[in-house]
Amino acid sequence: MCGIAGFVLPSGPGLPPRETRLDWLSRMTRAMAHRGPDGEGLHLDGPAALGHRRLSIIDLAAGGQPMQDADQRAAITFNGEIYNYRELKPRFEQRGFAFRTQSDTEAILAAWLTMGAAGLDLLEGMFAFALWDRSSQTLFAARDRFGKKPFFYTLQNGVFAFASELTALTQLPFLRFETPLRTLGRFVAYEYVPTPETIYKDVYQLRPGHYLLFRDGAVTEAPYWDMPMPGPAPKADETELCEELRRLLGQAVKRRLVSDVPLGVFLSGGIDFLHRGRAHGRPNLPRQDLQHRLFGGLLRRIALLPSWWPTATPPTTTSASCRPTPAAPCCPKSSPASTSPWPIRPSCPPLCSPRSPGKR
Repeated sequence: MCGIAGFVLPSGPGLPPRETRLDWLSRMTRAMAHRGPDGEGLHLDGPAALGHRRLSIIDLAAGGQPMQDADQRAAITFNGEIYNYRELKPRFEQRGFAFRTQSDTEAILAAWLTMGAAGLDLLEGMFAFALWDRSSQTLFAARDRFGKKPFFYTLQNGVFAFASELTALTQLPFLRFETPLRTLGRFVAYEYVPTPETIYKDVYQLRPGHYLLFRDGAVTEAPYWDMPMPGPAPKADETELCEELRRLLGQAVKRRLVSDVPLGVFLSGGIDFLHRGRAHGRPNLPRQDLQHRLFGGLLRRIALLPSWWPTATPPTTTSASCRPTPAAPCCPKSSPASTSPWPIRPSCPPLCSPRSPGKR
């Protein structure tokens, strides 16, 4: 996870001093330091300012951002990952783009400089980015197809500003932030604010599968992808369909394993987590063995939960009518509390305390 931020001021001779603009940009990136603890980058080019907080994953040495192309025509700040950037690299080199790093960030620069907005069709991944093109004085931004990476923006008094988080936008002193009652009502009703709106007036989310152009003081937003309509059911038996699903899932997981740092797997417990774990770690591991290991590790961690709970020393008794202390889940008269499988903290003896009236 990285953080991106920036702004484009109205062009002209009245630009604030460079030190002032850097201070504004630095405030924005510092507000998102938790998104990128490995580095900070600031870039000014005329009216544009791009900032970045980096969590280093690919090309640790040369992948810093904001990144420019060899001709310094464009600069980009990017949050996410392009899974097929290695496959795209020869294609862009044939079009004349000169790569200088092994970073996936540079693939987005190549896509824009060789194909324009149409290059988005080639990118496979999760992303939100903003790219400043010096030659055309255009800011080009885009969000991945399903909106995994956030992108907030606003246009106020000719100033365009964007960020990965709303808190970064609020660092700019010349922007206003008001919460209309209508928006607040929608939040109370839905427990979130539907895209493209946000909790603030005149501050928006870039829709998933959309790109944005800011040029000459105007914002243009357009889709580059939409959910395709399902076609006819394939004429194949169940075995062939299962093999194809296994192939696609393995390919998707493999593409997400490209990294110059150690990787891990988050397991949610859904029907897909076991197959992701097999594809990620040991694909030849028997399903039952992996399931035992995964659930065994999960249960061991659950068993430690009572040791984290705050406890107080309760009055104790050995009467027949009792309730469990915080350390023991059950202590019926016929079964000693010491047989509980849950770990017991030394400060909480496994005894029963009087059952509170009205409590179950």
